[in-house]
Parts: sequence; C-alpha cells; structure tokens
Amino acid sequence: MKQHLFLGVIALVFLAGTCANKKQVNNISPSPEVQAFITSFKSGFDALRIPTHQIAYTANFQALEGVENREEQRDFFTNALNRLQDLQSRKITDEENKSLSIIQFIASHHLHRIDLEMSFLRLDEEERQIDDRGLYHQALGKGFYEYYLNQWVGDDVDPDEIFAFGKAQLEKVQKRIEDIRIGMELDSSSFYKRMNARDQYLGSPKDVYDNYKRIDSLTIPEYSNIFPEPSSMAPLDITVGTNRAMAQVPAFYNNGTFYFNYFDEPYNKRISDLLYIHEGIPGHHYQSSYEQGIVRKEAETLYRNYGFLEGWAAYVEELGTDIGLYDTPFDLMGKHEWDIVRSARVCMDVGINYYGWTDEEAMEFWKKNIINQDDIAQREIDRMRRWPAQVVSYKWGAYQIEKLKSEAKNLKGKKFNQKEFHKIVLDFGPMPFPVMREFINFG
Repeated sequence: MKQHLFLGVIALVFLAGTCANKKQVNNISPSPEVQAFITSFKSGFDALRIPTHQIAYTANFQALEGVENREEQRDFFTNALNRLQDLQSRKITDEENKSLSIIQFIASHHLHRIDLEMSFLRLDEEERQIDDRGLYHQALGKGFYEYYLNQWVGDDVDPDEIFAFGKAQLEKVQKRIEDIRIGMELDSSSFYKRMNARDQYLGSPKDVYDNYKRIDSLTIPEYSNIFPEPSSMAPLDITVGTNRAMAQVPAFYNNGTFYFNYFDEPYNKRISDLLYIHEGIPGHHYQSSYEQGIVRKEAETLYRNYGFLEGWAAYVEELGTDIGLYDTPFDLMGKHEWDIVRSARVCMDVGINYYGWTDEEAMEFWKKNIINQDDIAQREIDRMRRWPAQVVSYKWGAYQIEKLKSEAKNLKGKKFNQKEFHKIVLDFGPMPFPVMREFINFG
C-alpha cells in the first residue's frame, strides 16, 4: 500500500526480494473485531488511490488539482478515527492498541493534509500558481511546511521546536570538533590546513574502492558484537557511481549496492568510515536486510517512517569505534564534518522554508557555524529549497533512538546490553515515533 509520504532519492531504496527465514516478531493475533477494522482500513485506503507524495514540493503542488475525491478522503479518515475511538475505549491488548495507534497517526496526518489542500484549492487562480522560489513563497507555504516536517520525521513536532533542536545539536558537534583540534595541539588555521592536506584525499576510483573494501573487511567481523544478525544479508556490493544526477552526494545506497561518487575530483578520505557505516553496515544495507527477515502485522505494513530509517543510519555512525573504525583523529573529524552539516541543515531548513530566509541569510548562517566546507553550501541551500524538511529526518530520527537508548539504560542499569537494545528497536521497526515511544518495551 502506498501512503502519503515522501519517497526519498538518497539511501531510501531497500533490498528487493524476500528472505527464506522470515520471523514473526509477535504472533499474538488481534481480536476478530480489531482485525476486521484494520483490514477494512487498508482496503478503503487503497481504494482512495491517494497520490504518493514526491520529494520536491513543486511536484506535489502540480498534482493537487488532479485529485477529485478529497471529500471522500475526509469522510473515510474521519469515520476511521471515530471507529478507533470506540475500539480504544474497550478493553483491548497493548498489541491491538499499538496497531490502532498506527492507524490513528496515519488518519490524523491525512486529515491535516486534506484541510491544507482544500484551503489551497479555494484560493483564486493567481494565488494557486506554483512559486519555484521555495515553499515559503508558495501560498499557504508555512502550513504545508508544518505538514511536510511531520511527515518526513514521522512525529508530531513544530518548526520552532525543530529549530531549537538543531541549534543544540550544532553546539554539541562544534564542541566535539574543538576537542579534536585541542587534542592535536593545533591552532584553528593550522588545524584546517592539516585537514586539507593532500594525504587526506584519494586520487583515483581504484584508491577509493580499495579503501572501502578495507573498511568492509574491518567492519564485517565486528558488527555482530553489538548488533543482532539478520536472518539473511547478502554481501554489500561496492562500486563507483556513474549517475551524474547523484553527483551531489559522495556516496549512496541502492538495492544492495554501495555507490561512491568519483567524478574527476579528489575524494575526501576522512568521510569514508562514516559513509560506509551510514550506507552499508550497520546502516541502510544492514537495517534493510534485517527488515526483510520480519513478517509484519497488517497494521504495521501501513506505515514506513523515514525518520526512523534515516535516523537509524545516522544513529549507528556514533558506534564506529565499537566496530573497528574511527581509529584516527582524521576519521573522527570526517564524522563530525558531516554531522555539523546535518545539524546546521536542521536550522537552515526551518529558516529557509518557514522563516523565509534568503540565500544570503542562509549562507551567513552556514559560514558562521561551519568551517572549511563553503564549497558545498550553495548546493545544500538549493537542496533544502527544492526538498523542504527532508534533511531534518536524519538528526531527528537519530535523536529519538538515542533517547530510547537512555530510557533503556535507566531501566536496565548494569543489565543494559547494546545488542539486546538494537534487537528490540529493529524488531519494533519503522513505526511512527509517537507509537514507538508509547509501546516499545525494554522489559
């Protein structure tokens, strides 16, 4: 079933096919009445044929006037929430309540979307014109940004909250970078000059490939110490990317293959550990392999939280030393260099798409907070204008998993085990974060 969520381009394509040894995480079936409601909701949703929301906001606005059944959609989701309220008022199990809460999240967010779209379509023709300067300049753009933001992160948040979160994350990673500089006993100028030295770059596709194969050989024996084994995981293919449309990123993952981009430019070796972890193992390749081995309940197949999926890959970057990587200050700096970009983007995305920052204001914020990466600043600003809210999913998702880990540590104390924690989180899967926070059980 296709839900009204964004299908991202980068690192959101999962392993095709099925695993021979799929497992049922929880085999307790819902009552016939609850199951009948879930099945009815799914079939009714499919019958509505709601267009899949695209990553570019302009594509979403182009599709608005081609949909004619919004009143039918509104009635469907309103009736679903009323029926949910009735079922939840009865004595039901936690598993049943979890399934119903997933549907509640979906229905509530669709009603938000429908209200926005109907308000937009009531505007006069001139006001409905698509403005390619950015979502902020679009009619009702701030309201649509709030909706996009919640859909991308799989949560109930507001832009001001997310901006403050981004500032806190930015300050945290700035301190980490400063700690590395102090540890290397270099002043700021000498520190960044050292980071730009020729030995920090790889000069050919073969050199980049050999380096990633080296990382692969280090990681594979170690990851299972703190992560549960998937029921089936094919070896990760590593190859040079040839799609110039993806040249704006140094690497990406697609259907079992890790692609690194080398288009006649020296390759920043420092970020290799980070990228392998995020896109490969234990990031997207590992997580998607694990997910392929699980049989989900029907309600759990209705939703895929990209905040969790990108958040997982960002979260595991913090565990590089546990799997044999980040063994030099340069590798660790590479991780922080990417983290500071992600953190700044959280603020900038809100600034550009909700507060109405100009390119000049966004660039000023970048230069004030990020050193030594001005070459990619305009590229990132353009991306945030085209794809509002997408970049927030990485940091918010990782933060939510970290908060769950703190909760588990407090609960378990000395009995806390990382591998057990990761199994519980992966078994729960990419559900909306409000559902995860309420129903995940660390025993």
